[in-house]
Amino acid sequence: MEREEDILKKLKKLMEEEVEIPDSLQPERIRERLAKEDVAAKNIKRRKNMKHWIAGGIALAGALVAAFAIMINSGNFGQDDGMSNILTKLPDTVAGNVVKVKKKKVKGIKQFKDYKSLYKYFAKASENRYRYEQLAGAKNAATDDLAATNEAKAKTEGGKGGEDYSKTNTRTDGVDEADVVKTDGKYIYILKHVYEGIPEIKIIKADKGRMETVSSRFTLERNSDSNEYYYSNIMLEGSTLIVFREGNKKYNEEYKYGYFREKSITELLFYDISNPEKPVLKAKHSQEGSMGHTRMKGGIIYTFSNSYSGYYYPLAEVNEIEYDDLIPKVDGKTIGIKNIYVPEYSYGDCYMVVTSVDIKNPEKIIDSKVIMDAGYDIYVSYDNIYFWNTEYKSFGEQTKITKYSYKNGIIEPQASASILGALNNDYSLDEYKGNLRLVITKENSGFGIIPFTERMPNIQRSESENALYILDQDLKVVGKIEGLAKGEYIKSARFMGDMAYFVTFRQTDPLFSVDVSDPANPKILGYLKIPGFSEYLHPFGNGLLFGLGQDADEKSGGIRGLKMSMFDISDSGNIKEIAKSIYSDGRYSHSDAEYDRKAITIDADKNIIGFSVLAYDERKNSDYKKYVVYGFDKEKGFYEKFSYDFSSIRMYYGYYMRGVYIEDYFYIVPTDIDKIVSFDIKTDKKAYELEY
Repeated sequence: MEREEDILKKLKKLMEEEVEIPDSLQPERIRERLAKEDVAAKNIKRRKNMKHWIAGGIALAGALVAAFAIMINSGNFGQDDGMSNILTKLPDTVAGNVVKVKKKKVKGIKQFKDYKSLYKYFAKASENRYRYEQLAGAKNAATDDLAATNEAKAKTEGGKGGEDYSKTNTRTDGVDEADVVKTDGKYIYILKHVYEGIPEIKIIKADKGRMETVSSRFTLERNSDSNEYYYSNIMLEGSTLIVFREGNKKYNEEYKYGYFREKSITELLFYDISNPEKPVLKAKHSQEGSMGHTRMKGGIIYTFSNSYSGYYYPLAEVNEIEYDDLIPKVDGKTIGIKNIYVPEYSYGDCYMVVTSVDIKNPEKIIDSKVIMDAGYDIYVSYDNIYFWNTEYKSFGEQTKITKYSYKNGIIEPQASASILGALNNDYSLDEYKGNLRLVITKENSGFGIIPFTERMPNIQRSESENALYILDQDLKVVGKIEGLAKGEYIKSARFMGDMAYFVTFRQTDPLFSVDVSDPANPKILGYLKIPGFSEYLHPFGNGLLFGLGQDADEKSGGIRGLKMSMFDISDSGNIKEIAKSIYSDGRYSHSDAEYDRKAITIDADKNIIGFSVLAYDERKNSDYKKYVVYGFDKEKGFYEKFSYDFSSIRMYYGYYMRGVYIEDYFYIVPTDIDKIVSFDIKTDKKAYELEY
């Protein structure tokens, strides 16, 4: 009877926390049912069947609300997990729909039974930290894992569909990312003054190039509840606008557990903009950690926040440890121990909090997870999230990758691997037909995929070289090419179906083309050497690949200015640079789009390539800033369609410049000044200028 009483207490606690529970699961109804079963089944039999009755009753009734099921499945019950252990047959539920989530134990990723065990693990790991570093010199050869074959269904990623307005340039089609400017084809939403001044959202109505400001003043808070906020991005889905902000929470206590009591807090604000003139705040969520990445797929937002914790170092002088106080919180509640994942390499130095929220039901969080030492970098494919963390050790770089599924908002571990070498960015990874393809650079002569717990090999440092790996769904090696472009570094990469393209650089820019259609036997088809390098690659219609980067001296490798290239890749074995344009003439120039994909707007159908250019002229001791939109013609090469010069306008730290199009009009949108300029894409003439 004690077990049943425990269930009743927990259900009552959920009621006190204002979680809606169906009438059939109210404590009074359960007591009535238990009393009837007690008479009929006589103690033992009743106890044996109780678990199945609860699970079966819920399945038959179909009435358990999303919040209740999610709390059970996500483990948010603190250290006592009795409830989640008893209700093992409960289905995962998202927004009222039953979702089957395959849960498995993943090699290389640990979980713990309680917070105390977690703390002890990290305390011990920190003691051995530098001892592990010393083991790097041990003579122990690293070997590749055996290749494995797995079948997976290919996923066709969606594009922009039939809507004739631009979307944020993202890493993965069908997976949106937050930015400072968004449009829904009727309005343009602008996040302003992210770091200083009065933060606000400006809503501009746009129609055939003409613009007008929506009358409402959408002002955001800079200071609130002992937090000082700065605003990073916005997301748009239907009639909901989501604002992301970060604040620093200060506590009254001076020191505790060896660190100053100050934490970064990431917050999500959900606004109903059905009437853009009167936005209404309808939900707010918070999670500990600095603002990291955001993604949205299928109407579910995933928010990643991270922090260096330093909580788990041995502290002999601390007699009583409040373990709950060391674990990150979401909406003020400590994340349950069952929702904390620890890669075996982890020292507990840092953590990443991941939450998911359905935009249609923003009041509830679907799932929240803590991933220790995940690093700050992620690649989100259509089906999985890949975290990677690169450490620079005495023997060179080591990158650890962990893979998590995120179907319907539920984040679950799937696989892990460790790589000798370093990834350039999230374009260096790509998931295709269940396999993960990646290109890496390493600083010494060894390559390999090694277990987290394997001691590092004794490797003599030598010049850099590069490699391509293809891993199966369990992150086991399927195919590889090693020892590429010695003495050079990967600057950019683009995987396009069965082909991979990547650029390495030292003095010149070799663009490699690799056939990866057979995962077990990737083959280099060709490469092109030209001066400079491309930092960013983007497909531009059939058989063309656009590159943006820097021109460079062939002998010294010194950069000489911003460069655009257009490559003909129709014959993968014979790549050609068919056009280029260089900003030089004594000026140092660059673009935000070299390292920020959101800063470039490309559409081959409309024949537009738009990005900002910043240049400094040493001879005149002056600089200029402008936004330029180019077109491309196979005969003429690149040509300027239109541009707007912002050199005379002072721009502050944290400014951004974006370009969006709606049908046949292009809008140049700087966030730090109150001006928007529109152009007719067909005539290339200025259409309208709005100062607001």
